Amino acid sequence: MAHEANTLAALPSTRQLAGQPAERQADGIMRAVKARFAHKPAQHLAEILGCDISTAERYFAGARSPSFDNTVTMLRHPVTSVAMLEEATRNLPPDEFQKFWKAMAAAALAAWTRENNEVR
Repeated sequence: MAHEANTLAALPSTRQLAGQPAERQADGIMRAVKARFAHKPAQHLAEILGCDISTAERYFAGARSPSFDNTVTMLRHPVTSVAMLEEATRNLPPDEFQKFWKAMAAAALAAWTRENNEVR
């Protein structure tokens, strides 16, 4: 697929700085998301992402990493966003934890500014 290189596993992260490979981070995030849905997790994720259930099952099995767009969709969902943020910040050293939240705040401000500029 054309967008395969643009996956969660390919993204740089603060966890990589802490020595954890991106693939393990993607697995950890998917485990955290799966834990939020005790009954039929693939069906819930498929509904959130707008994909088929077999694709969601491949994400959970680790056979495929979610695309960047799917990752953003999960971050915007009220249930999966909590799980993903918990996993992304778990066991980070204090200085990396601060860097993570400063980057999140900067990204939120940039998105808000961009959205407001488009309205004008």
